[in-house]
Amino acid sequence: MNLIMQKIRLITICLCVFCVACTNAENKNINASEIVKMIQKGKPVQLADKVIFGDLNFAEALKPEFLGGSVMCTKIQHSISFAGCVFMGNVSAKSVQNGVPIQTVFGTNLVFQNCDFRGEVNFDDAEIFGYASFHKSNFRKSASFNNITIWASNCVFSYIIADSDFVMQASRVKGTLNIANAEFKNKLKLQELIVDDNLIFNNSKCSGNADLSLMRIGGRTLFNYAEFLDNCNMLMARFNGDVEFYDTKFSKNPNFEKVIFTTISTNSQDFDLSKSILIIKQ
Repeated sequence: MNLIMQKIRLITICLCVFCVACTNAENKNINASEIVKMIQKGKPVQLADKVIFGDLNFAEALKPEFLGGSVMCTKIQHSISFAGCVFMGNVSAKSVQNGVPIQTVFGTNLVFQNCDFRGEVNFDDAEIFGYASFHKSNFRKSASFNNITIWASNCVFSYIIADSDFVMQASRVKGTLNIANAEFKNKLKLQELIVDDNLIFNNSKCSGNADLSLMRIGGRTLFNYAEFLDNCNMLMARFNGDVEFYDTKFSKNPNFEKVIFTTISTNSQDFDLSKSILIIKQ
């Protein structure tokens, strides 16, 4: 009899553990449509350690307004914050309605910290007025941040991993852009990027082609300990502040043609600066 009771108790305990595990798994999962509902109710989005299913498109979360001409805009006024979340679908801030493009304006902070993006990420043409961070996030497919404007004093992409192409072309960062300790396994495109303050690229690694041509950096630029394992093109870039290349590794000769420097510091003789332009500050 005692043996039977022990077995019953053991089965009961196992069933309880199973039920708790199922409940926790259910609480951890959330559909992208639930996040859209939070935005529609005017609530800040603050989620941690969630697995998010379905595509999340911020441009379609609210009714867009006409900006003028043939462009519409979705304005999100409350903060958006994700920490340790996994996005199974695509994440976007861009859409099209009846042939009219829709872009997204984030009125305050936009944070994706330590997140895992399994689908494509597209924030093209977005405008962010608060703090912007993708710190320690992993982009499994293409990540596009073309023509974005970030008004905050700090924009953080440090410690990110991009498995596919990562592009931030013709974008404007009003403060400092931190891309330190990042890993780009495919193409990196920062062509025509404008950073008003500092660009921090220390200890980052580019395995594919890196296009940094026509960049405009207003403050200091740090490439210390960075690695470029394929072509690196800085054609006609302009650096208005100090530039550092300490222990920077180029597997192929970088293109510094018509690059404008004001001050450059390096401990390497491995690359040719003869076609660059040095402007002495008065």
